[in-house]
Amino acid sequence: PDVRKFPSSPGTIVKSDRSGLLLSCKNSSLLIEQMQLSGKNPNKVAEILNSHHALFSVGSIFKGLQASIDED
Repeated sequence: PDVRKFPSSPGTIVKSDRSGLLLSCKNSSLLIEQMQLSGKNPNKVAEILNSHHALFSVGSIFKGLQASIDED
């Protein structure tokens, strides 16, 4: 995985492709491989990019982050 530090603001999408969304963080980076759009089922980023590519373009800020913990 790509875990280097980028000069962009935290939350900035620095890479968007079939491997996922790579976000800049304060001291590293975060690769998101799966996510869930509001009202939809969880899916791989590659599948979401097929129909919503413009929402996740490089240089845009990834907003509306909500952390969820699955309790089994």
